[in-house]
Amino acid sequence: MRTLPPELISAFQSPQPNIIFLVELDWPGGVVRVHSGIGELRISGRVWLGMGSLGGIGQISDDDELGRSELPLELSGFEEDLLRESFRRDSVGREGVVYAAARDGSGLPIEASFTPMFAGYISDVGTTLGDSNTISVELATDTADPRRKRPGRYTDESHRREYPGDQFYKWSAKTADRPIYWGSKRDAYPYK
Repeated sequence: MRTLPPELISAFQSPQPNIIFLVELDWPGGVVRVHSGIGELRISGRVWLGMGSLGGIGQISDDDELGRSELPLELSGFEEDLLRESFRRDSVGREGVVYAAARDGSGLPIEASFTPMFAGYISDVGTTLGDSNTISVELATDTADPRRKRPGRYTDESHRREYPGDQFYKWSAKTADRPIYWGSKRDAYPYK
């Protein structure tokens, strides 16, 4: 269960919430920090650039079967050359965090309310060229981490190490090299 600072809770419960959202992405060319307001912000010792209406944060979707949560992000208003450059380097698998902070009466973020709301890895990146020139980034939670290694290989040896005596993968290597005769009465050679 997540505990939120009291300043952020009261901002969310207010009839007119005064909240700012901040996004930090480990992009190949360097860390990108943007916020939902306008202008430059300094919070938690870092500089955040305002995107205003040029940025958007979607709704978190959960996949209970995979234990995966996803959050779509959008940034628009880029020149086409900058969009092309962003895809020359691989960004999938890099970290991304979305924060929230309450704002005081003058519109500045309250440092004590600065809280991570979603943390994960970039699982997909896309672009839309045209009037808005948009970069779409999807963040996914740790369970979907593309850098995570599988616990073993799908071979007879690795399977028997975990389940001694089980022969589930006994013929898998030979099966991969066997001919398959689809829709034919001709049979393949028997296993030996």
